[in-house]
Amino acid sequence: MAIGTTNISLGNIYGEVNNTLPGGTNVSLKTQSESASNTGHTSTISGYTSPGGGLTGAPYGMGEFGGYVNALQTVANQTVGSASFAQVATSLQNFVVGGGDWQLVNKSLTAAPGQLQHFWYIEESNSALLGSYNGSPMSTGALYGWHRVVFDSNNIPDSYYVDVNTTITFRDSALQASFSDLAGSGETYSSGNSWDNTVYTLLPTSNSGGTAFKFFFTVNDECDDYGVDFNTNVKIYYKKSGYPDLLAVDRNIQTELDGYWSASICQ
Repeated sequence: MAIGTTNISLGNIYGEVNNTLPGGTNVSLKTQSESASNTGHTSTISGYTSPGGGLTGAPYGMGEFGGYVNALQTVANQTVGSASFAQVATSLQNFVVGGGDWQLVNKSLTAAPGQLQHFWYIEESNSALLGSYNGSPMSTGALYGWHRVVFDSNNIPDSYYVDVNTTITFRDSALQASFSDLAGSGETYSSGNSWDNTVYTLLPTSNSGGTAFKFFFTVNDECDDYGVDFNTNVKIYYKKSGYPDLLAVDRNIQTELDGYWSASICQ
C-alpha cells in the first residue's frame, strides 16, 4: 500500500520497504532508503523534489518517500521481435473451414551473475497458420525471440501469469469464429488447458526447460467466403509476495484468416 503524503513515519517507510511491521526493530532512514526496491520513485508531495529524483542517495529525507510503493523492478524489459500469422483456406464443398494455432514459450535464462532473464519466444507451431517474424517467413517449430524481462537478485519474482484477450473483427461474414487457450506442446512443460490468468511458478535459471502456451483459432462458413482478423492482446504479470503484481508485457499479435468457397452450387 502506498505511503501517503502527510504524517509520514519511519514505521510507514519500514513497513512498505520490508513488507512487514517494524516491531521492536531500530529503524534507520538511511538503511530504508538504500534498501528500497523502487529506486526510480520520485516524491509525490507537492512542491517537494527528491534530490537526484530518487531515494538511494543523501540526504535520505523522509519526504522522498511521499507516495512510495515498493514495486518490483526490472533491470531490462525489452521487445525483441514481432510476429503475425495468416492463413488462406479454400473448399469445393459447402463448408469452408479454417484455423490453427501458434505458441508463446518462456525460459528462465541467466543475463548476468545474480540476474534472471525471463525470455519469451513465439512459435509457428504447425503449418496451418503461417507466421511472419520481423517481416520474414517463420520456420515451423522454430523459436523466435519475442520479449525479454530481466530481474536482479533482489527482485526475482515468485511466479507469473498471462492475461489474454482476443478481439474478433469480421471483414467478410462467417458463421462462426472463436479463440481458445489450449495446452502448449513440444516443450518440457505445458501450460495446460484454460491457462488464461493461471499463476505459474517462475522456474530458476538452473532449469533449462521451456513452458509452452498455445493460442488456437477457428473459423468456418457455408457456401460463402470469409475474412476474419483476430487481434490478441497479451499481458504478462509477475508476482512476488508482499509486492503489487508487475505488468511487464502488454503487446498485440495479429492473426488473419481468409477463406474462399470455390464451388458453383451450394447443396
